[in-house]
Amino acid sequence: MVLPDGLLSQGFLIQNAESEDLNSYIRVKKDCCKRYVDQYYGGWDNRIQTVISRDSFF
Repeated sequence: MVLPDGLLSQGFLIQNAESEDLNSYIRVKKDCCKRYVDQYYGGWDNRIQTVISRDSFF
């Protein structure tokens, strides 16, 4: 996954993620994947994507 320029310099590393990092993970995933989800799945639904992101995070 390629991070957008705005996130590239923020130094995200998911290798040592803690449960407190979930909201940051969801934000990064949204910034990276929203355009794709909007185009192919009819729009980003925060409720659904939060569940999907939470499951993949843990």
